[in-house]
Amino acid sequence: MKRRAGFLSVVVLGAAVLVAMMTPPLRAQQPAIPWGGYVQARFTQSNDETGFSIRRAKLWLNGAAPVGRGLYYKLQGLFRATNGGALTLQDAYLEYRTRLGFLRAGQMVPDFSLERSQPDAEIPLSERAAVINTLIPSATTGARDIGMEATLRPNAARWHATVGVFNGNGGNASQNEDRHFLLTGRATYAFPLGGGVSWEMGSSVAWRRTDGLAFQSILETTTPFSGDDVRWGVESRWAGRGWELQGEYLHTTLDDSTASGYYALGEHDVGSDYQLAASVERLAVPDPQTRDDPWYIVGASRLIAGQRDKLMLDVRVQPGEPSSAYAGTVQWQLLFR
Repeated sequence: MKRRAGFLSVVVLGAAVLVAMMTPPLRAQQPAIPWGGYVQARFTQSNDETGFSIRRAKLWLNGAAPVGRGLYYKLQGLFRATNGGALTLQDAYLEYRTRLGFLRAGQMVPDFSLERSQPDAEIPLSERAAVINTLIPSATTGARDIGMEATLRPNAARWHATVGVFNGNGGNASQNEDRHFLLTGRATYAFPLGGGVSWEMGSSVAWRRTDGLAFQSILETTTPFSGDDVRWGVESRWAGRGWELQGEYLHTTLDDSTASGYYALGEHDVGSDYQLAASVERLAVPDPQTRDDPWYIVGASRLIAGQRDKLMLDVRVQPGEPSSAYAGTVQWQLLFR
């Protein structure tokens, strides 16, 4: 049954590729400045750490290719503290756009989960929910993988559907090491409710067979896992004038082991200069060293120049035994593009 599902995903992807190639491309418009980036500097006080850090420092080049029509590209690097401040390749892909959608090939973030699809620089809290950082298919590999994705999103459509085929070994891997593929899919639909309010709902799925990937953040062992890795999630988002509310539930099955979690996040703009946010999230994994008590989070941002220049503060508390966990973060973000 799983092989049939995998074969069907490949067939759907192939059909989407053919449709994309047969559709007239969009006219490319080369931007005047195809580069951009941002820096997030922060101070954190928690049970485990106290001090300053660079959370993210990214640089990218993206825009229309200098040849052809409908061809675009993106190259993005991240300065990582874990690599001694070295620049690490994140995104490197080509894209062919048409009025029906686009075809993307290279190293990218697989289309899985609502919050993972939202840019780091625009989320209202200093971190994505733990369930997203832990249970997306490429969570342990920088959220990236190498492969191909086809997205159907006609102009002015309220829906989108994506299918993808990836090596499953993560970003910056030289090849498909176990000759198995990661298959992903995501679909969403937005309902206009009137009065400037919209409701969007969607779901994501992923499946692969692996012979040796380690899921240390999920399982209680660092021993490589071999077996079927099945993941799915559901999402919902409401948005109006100056406010948004969204939530997700993700579930992972690694043979006989399961992990799951959720978050609910709300944000409200106070004029054009301030933004308030509150969230509750919970992650339950087989690792007995990981507590599954919910986290409660509140945050506030001073929008100096919108999302491009902002100061953020968020406070997190996880009540539980033998003692509560906490973390407070002050972050300054400057985006240039």
